[in-house]
Amino acid sequence: MVNIKQKISEINRQPENVRLKYMYIAIFICMILVMTIWIMSVKINFSSNANQKEIQPETTIDSLIKKRIDSQPPIKDMVK
Repeated sequence: MVNIKQKISEINRQPENVRLKYMYIAIFICMILVMTIWIMSVKINFSSNANQKEIQPETTIDSLIKKRIDSQPPIKDMVK
């Protein structure tokens, strides 16, 4: 197995067009990795959003305020 430092110095000794090929190959591999992770996260995000909408009703600010007001005791009880 070649040591990484030895491989890098071997690539540095190559002509520029060979070094550019290595660079483009590395960029291509990194972009495939990034796009794969991005696509997987989008799929997970959409599937979790779909599951949440099926389980929980959509809450709006108005409904949250209404629930909060309904849960408060009447003012008469608070004064006592």
